[in-house]
Amino acid sequence: MAGESKVQLDILYFGMTTWEGITGRAKQLATRLGRLGRVCFVDPITPSLPGNLLRWSRGDRTRPWRTRLEQEADRLWVLTPPPALPWGFDVAACNSLNQALVASLARRAAKRLGFANPILWIEHPLEGDQIDLLDHRMVCYHCRDNYPAFWQHAPHRQRLVARLERTTLPRVDIVIAASSALAQRCRSGNAHVRAVPNAADYAHISAAEGPSTELTKLGRPLIGYLGTLSHWSDLDTVYRVAKRRPGWQFALVGPVENLDLDPYLGLPNMRFLPRVSYDRVPETLAAFDVCLLPRKQSDLTRHMDPIKVYEYLSLGKPVVASPMPELDRYVDLVYQADGVDEFEAAIGAALAESGQQGSAERHQARRAVARANTWDRRVQQILEALRETDRRLGYTPGY
Repeated sequence: MAGESKVQLDILYFGMTTWEGITGRAKQLATRLGRLGRVCFVDPITPSLPGNLLRWSRGDRTRPWRTRLEQEADRLWVLTPPPALPWGFDVAACNSLNQALVASLARRAAKRLGFANPILWIEHPLEGDQIDLLDHRMVCYHCRDNYPAFWQHAPHRQRLVARLERTTLPRVDIVIAASSALAQRCRSGNAHVRAVPNAADYAHISAAEGPSTELTKLGRPLIGYLGTLSHWSDLDTVYRVAKRRPGWQFALVGPVENLDLDPYLGLPNMRFLPRVSYDRVPETLAAFDVCLLPRKQSDLTRHMDPIKVYEYLSLGKPVVASPMPELDRYVDLVYQADGVDEFEAAIGAALAESGQQGSAERHQARRAVARANTWDRRVQQILEALRETDRRLGYTPGY
């Protein structure tokens, strides 16, 4: 019962991306929260059973066929459910059945780990069913993106996700939003919203010992992008700039999802390279003369606070990015460009920085921004929000 005793930082963390994926916001936060309390990170049930069978038939890496609970650190565990029903993004009933399966596995894991009265942390509206299915003292909705906007080309999915978000928002105790724009959007459904922007692992990235030799062999100047390429990436602009400027080398490093690269192949100065491990992120960024963040203008990108910018700034690199409201506060340090002409001009200006007066000061100012926006600081902001919520609910935080 609320107020009877101190409560601890035990979190059932339902992620929207898998633990083994890219080291992004979810993994950075869950890892650090696990150092301060106990976290059981629950992988999403993707791909579905048919999707996993398709991967197996192609010889691709599959998800585990059976439930797996593994300890990643002293107080951090990862629960991986088996593949489940298809159409979870399309049919509400299928999603509910899948969530019920995951809830039964999470309930068993929580009992095994001794999570008696945990915080329920959900990252996607599809996971809203967990509020009724699992015991908890608090529900935190971690809104990382404008989720309905992901499905602008699949209206039936967009309607489902939008409806689930509308019904989930009023039922949670605290919303942690990944940008001020997302926070404003969520306030229409919940008064208890805290904006906690993205950040970088400054200590890891700034410790780069030197540039990747694989990338430096491509030639200079090297204009690079590091991260996932997907339907929100503005490759049309990058391709056209690369075609105009054959003397500039372009390297786009990372996995490709929901995107056909065929129209962008064939230029000798524009290369697509595979994902690198997180250990190699610093040396990869160190090889870039200019860092790119090309995004198509949409309701999705207008709500983004891109992690990549903080990572690029950790090495003091000049950044050329598509216009995003969250970047306006760094107007003196990040070039924002819209369209081919502006991107070409901005890259040229960024390349010319090194020979200009004040370039060293701009380099240090960029690193200072990154130092002020670390994941450790973000976790402290989140802890403040969780403690405040516990007190509002009648609990005494013991963390």
